Amino acid sequence: MAIIIDKHKFSFFFTPKVACTSIKYMCFEIENDRPFEPFMANGVMKYVHEAVYPGRRFQDVQHAAIKDHVRLAVVRDPIARFLSCYSNRVVHHKELSVRKAGAKLKQFGLKPDPTLEEFANRFGAYRKCSDSIRHHTAPMVNFLGKDPGYYENVYNLRDIGQCVERISQIVGRPLELGRHQTGGPKLSVDDLSPAQIDKLKQFYAVDYNNYGTYL
Repeated sequence: MAIIIDKHKFSFFFTPKVACTSIKYMCFEIENDRPFEPFMANGVMKYVHEAVYPGRRFQDVQHAAIKDHVRLAVVRDPIARFLSCYSNRVVHHKELSVRKAGAKLKQFGLKPDPTLEEFANRFGAYRKCSDSIRHHTAPMVNFLGKDPGYYENVYNLRDIGQCVERISQIVGRPLELGRHQTGGPKLSVDDLSPAQIDKLKQFYAVDYNNYGTYL
């Protein structure tokens, strides 16, 4: 998925649960010289994802139009992304609750509001119950493609400050990255069993194979 800023010949390719919301807010301010503020339209709240920078698969980007852009991306260990999704989307936003996914959960015989153990053990089935969960846990290559060479640089999330410095150079002014979508408990890989970790590594093998150097 790409944020394309033609006036600076700059494109940023983002991945859900990799500082995605924070980067979108920063890029909106680059383009508009003001912070983004959610707004109501036809009785529905519109946030930066829906209103400004909706998700697109890498293959759906018009790559010829940005061939002369500086292209950057940020990656994160896939298991850390998985844990972040569980913490923020499942625990905090309740996206696998009866209210939001009850019919699908019942169809697949799954418990609502699963524990981390339940979510990890039946990850594939839970992904079928929610478009949001499926989106936030999809492999990074869906959003970044499989070739790191497409980018001027690929940054690890822990080096996000270096990425912001590079974007500041491109746009010609100092930038700051805020923090968004931080709700939910803090989890670590130690909260998963060896079997669960192996299962997740198999699911995300394509990310490890293509971006392992940056993880």
